[in-house]
Amino acid sequence: MENKEQKPSVFDYTEYRTFLEDSYKFFRKTKPFFSYRYIAQYAGASSPGWFPNLLRGRINLTSIYIVKIIQLLKMNSREAEYFELLVSYNQAGNPDEKEHYLEKIISIRGIEPILVLAKDFEYLSKWYTSAIRELLLVNRLRDNCDKIASMFIPPLSIDEAREAIDILKKTDLVHTDIHGHLVPRNSIIKKDPSVKSTKWKKFMKEKINLGIKAIDHFPKEQRDISEVCIPLSENGFAEAKEEVDKLRKKLLVLSEKDKSHNRVFQCNIQLFPLTVKFDAEN
Repeated sequence: MENKEQKPSVFDYTEYRTFLEDSYKFFRKTKPFFSYRYIAQYAGASSPGWFPNLLRGRINLTSIYIVKIIQLLKMNSREAEYFELLVSYNQAGNPDEKEHYLEKIISIRGIEPILVLAKDFEYLSKWYTSAIRELLLVNRLRDNCDKIASMFIPPLSIDEAREAIDILKKTDLVHTDIHGHLVPRNSIIKKDPSVKSTKWKKFMKEKINLGIKAIDHFPKEQRDISEVCIPLSENGFAEAKEEVDKLRKKLLVLSEKDKSHNRVFQCNIQLFPLTVKFDAEN
C-alpha cells in the first residue's frame, strides 16, 4: 500500500517525542511490522512498552538508544546531528543548557536572526507593529485588519493594523503564503546597533507605557507587576544585569518550548539608579 503522505522531517520539529510519534504513525501505515515491539527489539530495549513510555515522557532517550533510533529511521548525517540536538535540548535540565542547544538547533536549521536595519526602523516605530508580528507567529491569520485589530486589548484601530501589516510586508519580515496567511520570515529579531538611540528610546517608552496602562486594564490574575528597591555596589549592579539577561533568555526558551500558546504577552524589565553614588560607611 502506497503512503502518499510526506515522511516527517525532523527539521520541522522542536520536540523530539512529537517527531518520533509522527514518524511511527507514518511508517505504521505502510509497514504493519513497524510496531512498538519491533521498535523496542530494534533498539535493544527489554520491554515493548519502552517506546510508548518514551513518547509519553516517562523515560528519557539515552545515547545508546539515540544511535538506534537514528539507524531505525535511516537519518542522514545532518538529520542525525539535528535529532541529537533536539534530544539534548528537550532533556536539558536548566535554562542555560537549553539556550545552548537551542542556539545550535537554530544554526543547523539554517535560521539566522533577522537584523532590523536602521533604514527599516519603521518596524519599531510603533509598539503594535512588533506585537502583530508576534501574534502571527502563533496564529494563522489572513490580511484581515478588522480581525487583527480586534485581538488587542484595547483594540487597535483598523488604520493602525493596516499600517503595521504594510510595514511588516515592506520590510520583508512577513510574507503571504499560498493559502493567504500572513507568515513571519523568522522567529528571531535583532536590532541594528546603528539605529539611533532617540528612536529606540521612543519605542521603549511606548512599551513601558503599556505596562502602566496594564495596571488598570487587567485584573491581577492576568498580570504580574511587582518591584523591588535595593542598594547595590558597582559589582552588584553588574551581577544584577547578568541575572536580568538570564531571565530574558529563560523567557525566550519558555516561549519556544510552550506549544499551546494562545496569547501574546509583553514583559518589561527595568533596572535603574534612584540616587547618586555615595561612599559606603566603614
